[in-house]
Amino acid sequence: MSPTNSEVNALEKKGYVISRKIGQGSYATVHLAEYSEGGRRVKLACKIFDKERAPKDFLDKFFPRELDILTRIENPHIIQVSYPLPKC
Repeated sequence: MSPTNSEVNALEKKGYVISRKIGQGSYATVHLAEYSEGGRRVKLACKIFDKERAPKDFLDKFFPRELDILTRIENPHIIQVSYPLPKC
């Protein structure tokens, strides 16, 4: 499961450059990425969900809960969510 060309293009327009896959689950892949803004570059992990493969209860219940927790947690061993992007 890899991001589509249109997903990659949409992310690139927002300053993200997607590179190699570093992880995969049932409904998502995690890619190494870089974000550029104003001459500043940041390496990050980009988790891309396949909404068509994920069951409705995951999208309606579990994903929003995961996103809510990850946006509030501050732990040096957990990557912080910086900006969730809906599919374009």
